[in-house]
Amino acid sequence: MRTLVICLLLLCSSSFADTVIRIVDTGPGLATVTRFDNGEVMVYDTGHWYHDDQVAAEIESFIGDDGDTIALLVASVTDSDHIGATDELFNNYHVERVLRTGFERDSSAWRAHDEAINAAEAAGRTHDINLAEVKLQHGTQYNFGSAKVTFLSGFHRPPSVWGLSGKEYRNANSIVIRVDYKGNSVLFTGDAVGRQSGVGSDSAPADAKAIATERYLIDNSGARPIAADILIAPQHGGDESSSQEFIKAVAPRWVVFSAGHAQGFPKDLTAQRYTSLGFQEKCLLRTDIGDNESNKGEWKFGVKRSHVAKAGENSIEITLPESGEPTVKYLGQPAVSCPEVITANRRMLSKKDVKKTKSGLCHIPGSAWYSATDKFDSFDTLAGCLASGGRIP
Repeated sequence: MRTLVICLLLLCSSSFADTVIRIVDTGPGLATVTRFDNGEVMVYDTGHWYHDDQVAAEIESFIGDDGDTIALLVASVTDSDHIGATDELFNNYHVERVLRTGFERDSSAWRAHDEAINAAEAAGRTHDINLAEVKLQHGTQYNFGSAKVTFLSGFHRPPSVWGLSGKEYRNANSIVIRVDYKGNSVLFTGDAVGRQSGVGSDSAPADAKAIATERYLIDNSGARPIAADILIAPQHGGDESSSQEFIKAVAPRWVVFSAGHAQGFPKDLTAQRYTSLGFQEKCLLRTDIGDNESNKGEWKFGVKRSHVAKAGENSIEITLPESGEPTVKYLGQPAVSCPEVITANRRMLSKKDVKKTKSGLCHIPGSAWYSATDKFDSFDTLAGCLASGGRIP
């Protein structure tokens, strides 16, 4: 009898052979939930405030009746279309760890989000990694079963040297992570900024160099790779993101736009930067199929005349299997087959490319003080610099 019980426990513990990610259709916002191969759950963004009940219900359905814990909750930004259902999740689940920028906002959604996290931390029920108070090293990894989550970028406030203001300033601090499982990967980018926004002739050209978050990710990709099979596109497909330089560095096969009726996302100019590089339109998936927002510069693929897409209709599911290639599909539909159209332009650190200052700080190309550091010891790799007693700034 004891042997039978042990066997049943072992079967239960390995019942999730794949890592599955659901991009919830939350209208004009972002909400995702991931179940790793060991059954642990991560939520990255909790959706639009207006659809918080719907997001909470879909996450609950995805997790199932037996789940009562969220191992990691990531709030990429503090916009109300990314944090809407945070308080509902804390009411329904034990959230073990939170990673957030801590950037304060004047909205009821942000106050509910912040109060829920603070109350759980005060009760000893969650570990709040608030970048307003904690200096979490970029490159930090969390392991869930055989999957790995890497913290690639994220700030309480974006570096002042980026020279941003307004919406770009509020978005460039986005928390960016990469999920890796059995050789396949997904890049989560929140509202990351990568291009100079504008209207008409004021917009940056299609091949303009990446700026801000995307520049930082590219410049540090030798130490922290960003290439991924699936890209959850930054800023819902807005024109101030998805620079061609960034697309080439990530080199995804599938791209997911989390969009909805409100902002004209994904923008036509954004989609054109992907299709001009060889992406088939079917491989640019969107959570607002058929939506039509006139005169907002929206990408017209799949748009239906006078159609308003309702939240909850077009969720997308990604499966990173135990073996083989990932699958990406609209929920309840066949998988979308997509070829590799770009070979990842991976930036490798060249020999003696890492600088260690006399005070022991290790600077890699693209970091804030790299160019200004003129007295240093050189190392082949960041790992070598750290092993010598150096530390991350």
